[in-house]
Amino acid sequence: MSMTTMPPPTKQPARSASHRVAPGTARLVKRILAQADSLKQLPLDELRQLAVQLRRQVRAATKPEKMTVPAFSLATAVIHRIRQIDLHPCQVSGGLILTHGRVAEMATGEGKTLTSVLPTTLWAMLGRGVHVITTNDYLAERDAQELRCIYEALGLSVGFIVQSLEPEARRQAYARDVTYGTASEIGFDFLRDRMTQGPQQGAEHRHWRPNHGDQLVQRPLFAAIIDEADSVLIDDASTPLIIGVEARQQPSSVSMYRWARTAVERLQPDVDYLLFPKQRQVMLTDRGARSILLGGKPRFGAGLANETLLEHCEKMLTAHFFFRRGKQYTIDDGEIVLIDESTNRTLPGRKLQRGLHHCIEAKEGLVISAGTDTGSKISVQRLFRRYRHLAGMTGTGWNVRKELRNVYRLSVTCVPTNKPCLRNAWSTRVFRTQNAKYAEIVEQVLRLQEAGRAVLIGTPNVSASQRLSLTLEEHGIEHQTLNALYEEMEATIIADAGQPGRVTIATNMAGRGTDIKLHPTVREAGGLHVIVTELNSSARVDRQLVGRAARQGDPGSYQYLLSLEDELIAGDKEGAETDKRDQESAKELPGRLIRRFRQRQEKQERYQARNRKRLLKQDKKLQESYKRAGLCPFLEAIND
Repeated sequence: MSMTTMPPPTKQPARSASHRVAPGTARLVKRILAQADSLKQLPLDELRQLAVQLRRQVRAATKPEKMTVPAFSLATAVIHRIRQIDLHPCQVSGGLILTHGRVAEMATGEGKTLTSVLPTTLWAMLGRGVHVITTNDYLAERDAQELRCIYEALGLSVGFIVQSLEPEARRQAYARDVTYGTASEIGFDFLRDRMTQGPQQGAEHRHWRPNHGDQLVQRPLFAAIIDEADSVLIDDASTPLIIGVEARQQPSSVSMYRWARTAVERLQPDVDYLLFPKQRQVMLTDRGARSILLGGKPRFGAGLANETLLEHCEKMLTAHFFFRRGKQYTIDDGEIVLIDESTNRTLPGRKLQRGLHHCIEAKEGLVISAGTDTGSKISVQRLFRRYRHLAGMTGTGWNVRKELRNVYRLSVTCVPTNKPCLRNAWSTRVFRTQNAKYAEIVEQVLRLQEAGRAVLIGTPNVSASQRLSLTLEEHGIEHQTLNALYEEMEATIIADAGQPGRVTIATNMAGRGTDIKLHPTVREAGGLHVIVTELNSSARVDRQLVGRAARQGDPGSYQYLLSLEDELIAGDKEGAETDKRDQESAKELPGRLIRRFRQRQEKQERYQARNRKRLLKQDKKLQESYKRAGLCPFLEAIND
């Protein structure tokens, strides 16, 4: 049996001189903390009065950045008085990095939420509104409510945007000095406002228009601070934000999708159609096309062109082979709910375009929903490039620093941890089959439970978490499962994951933004142990999962347990080639295979980066053509 230590999926960024916090920043941090210490002794009422004076000074300043020291000092003192928390120098350094319009790479558990309060205070005092972007509605509401007392003591109002809010409530939330919300909610509100204004807006329409002031919900975009910036600006950038307008649903359309589902059932792979997994496309062969057309047209399809019928069949095959329940979508109350593959979060209200959503509905035997046309659309890249001030925080930004700089003009600066990291890496192991890997996971969990430790097991998607959950149940192991089906329980499940003997299964991105607090006995036993069951298509996601162990000086450990049946490498014929003696002689394989996983992962990362670059280029061309026509570059169906 071979066990080999695997290098981390991505090298941890060394705090070298090239991206260490500058000496000038260190001196500024000392000044801020020294002034904050003198302010901490003042009553809260006096701090409020100082905030009123400071706000006037910030608004009067020709360069508000020159008010950074007094603003940071006052915010630090207020945090101490209200939360009894003293910010450490690394948090203040992170705040300064954000003020300069950069991305601060801060390790998980270093206190990014309070760090963001510092630059938010400075920008919000200008009175033009600051958006703090979170990864889900729960965190937006939680952070706004938990920080409300701090902001109000600084003379600032706070609001939050969640999916359930009505337009008037949204308008009020955006009118606050600080507004918490997700990129999708803020982006959709931006698009709705563009639809309200109509297509004849010209190339630029950043200013509030008085004749629409009672209808628009947003103020002009001014400043944004993004939590988990790599997730929002990189991972989510592959999918544009689209508002659909309902199209007329003809009876023939419903019949067409149901007919296509039946028509493709008799087709044979590699003979009647070819699969292109990389592009997620299916192409009918000549034989397959003949088989479909000779099999009879749908009930309402007498007048339809053969090309239309074949196109529907190719889409149906795409839905069948490349959209799986539990990975790309789930079903809730008879409706298809998409799952964001990069975050494993559900996307209520989102629909796939060009009939693909209807193909999935037909495949699952659901009622075919009304069709939609694209009413308005904006990419994540274009949305955030519209902010005058933009900054972000993440634990994994260094590896995408070039893309952040090229697309958003954001440089990345790494912030040292407040305490030394005590995270231990266990030897990575590769198994021939999923079953062999799961057997090892069961054995490890039992040993770790007996030792009094807590265990977090990361899976790549919902279906994988469900399979592993069944395996643990079969062995009588109590556990909690956190995936896209249980998002409303996310914070509770993650917060309790540090209890003695607790076993938590989570999709790789679940729980970002929520601390796992260790029980004292778990800390003494060695802390939280993280098991990574499959490498993700992005190494940054693996780092985020591993980073859940050993936060803020706590002990902890992690291990990769992989198999040749893992999704990342299973379809890679070249990468799956192994010595026959290895496969026949042992369930566990030599360590040299680990390199195959990393090569495949890097290939996926390059492919995703090319896709984002292509989307941005298409976006620019579309925007330029609409500008030349004097039309709104965000409206499609309405422009037509």
